[in-house]
Amino acid sequence: MKNTIRYACAASMPALMVLALGACSTAPPQAAHESEAMQVQQWRCGDMLLETQALKDGLILRLPGGDHRLRPEAAASGARYANDSGQGFWSKGAEEALLWPDAASPPLGCQPSTQYSPWLKAQREGMQLRAAGNEPGWLLEAHAGGPLVLWLDYGRRRLSLHTRHALSGAGRYAATTEDQGQNLTIEVDETTCRDSMSGTRFPLQVRVLREDAPPLDGCGRAYPAARDADA
Repeated sequence: MKNTIRYACAASMPALMVLALGACSTAPPQAAHESEAMQVQQWRCGDMLLETQALKDGLILRLPGGDHRLRPEAAASGARYANDSGQGFWSKGAEEALLWPDAASPPLGCQPSTQYSPWLKAQREGMQLRAAGNEPGWLLEAHAGGPLVLWLDYGRRRLSLHTRHALSGAGRYAATTEDQGQNLTIEVDETTCRDSMSGTRFPLQVRVLREDAPPLDGCGRAYPAARDADA
């Protein structure tokens, strides 16, 4: 199902930002499911940053594209977990693990990391939508009840969008700013999307249509808290 969100925007000051889907943040997120939690660990698996949380009866695997609950499986050594959707994680000790991000992907070697995935940080901050694409690098962040920010040219240009107004049809909005009033249309399609660089799978395909430039295509993730609030 495709939702179209339309905005008008104005350019703002340049800034430096890492735009890749695997970009990281050093601000630690707050642990969820604290009553069940036994251990939370950050990992780098190839170009992907993720988080695991050990539970009494399994493991929560927090990938950039979504969270997955895994059950224990028999293993010759270490602790191995999997689910029926193809995600799997095999911890072979404190410093080594293997990740199966989905049924179609080969396993990735993992090492502990001190960096946090920006996708997980966005979830903890209550963001409505986060999307990104490559060549050229761009990043879109929509805050629930707040502004939508589009970073262009690998973070060198920032467009800030405000005052969203609902249009006809579900999921269609308009926004107006005080300066240039450049129009943007943002299309969000609930179709599985694979990042062109890291291979990470996301639940949304996102396209940004601009009046004066080619469209921007990438992958994204909407967050349940924001989605429930909009229902």
